[in-house]
Amino acid sequence: MYEIVNLADGKATAYEETEALTEREKAIRAAAYIDTDGSIYINKPVYILVCKMSTTTIELLEWLQREYGGSICPVRGKRKDGYNRKAYFEWRIAAKKAEPFLRAILPFLVIKKEQARCGLELRAHQGNHMRGVPYEVKAQKWEYYYRKMKALNA
Repeated sequence: MYEIVNLADGKATAYEETEALTEREKAIRAAAYIDTDGSIYINKPVYILVCKMSTTTIELLEWLQREYGGSICPVRGKRKDGYNRKAYFEWRIAAKKAEPFLRAILPFLVIKKEQARCGLELRAHQGNHMRGVPYEVKAQKWEYYYRKMKALNA
């Protein structure tokens, strides 16, 4: 990943390598990105925890993918009202893979901290320790977290 750095004259810019960031600094940066341009939600009907971020430039998403996994896909720019918009890219990480990502950024989230906690609580109720629990009981708990997340994102 590269960061824009102003040169001495203040007119030109150059790119500087940012690979030397500590894990804490990476988590702070990722948390800021998710807080400002990302989403944390539960996808129904199978109650999958999803974290995603969209942008028109792919470099930031490539950094997230390199550091935390997930996938990137291009999205055609079409608005609901029929007008065209610029195509964009979407980074997405879900289910088990989203857990370590959310755990890393949770202490640094400001706006979406409660959504991250809710998602991690959902994942805690989807682990192997839930084997043997009737599906209806699990689904009821998952629905609780789905509704809680929906209210947090309203």
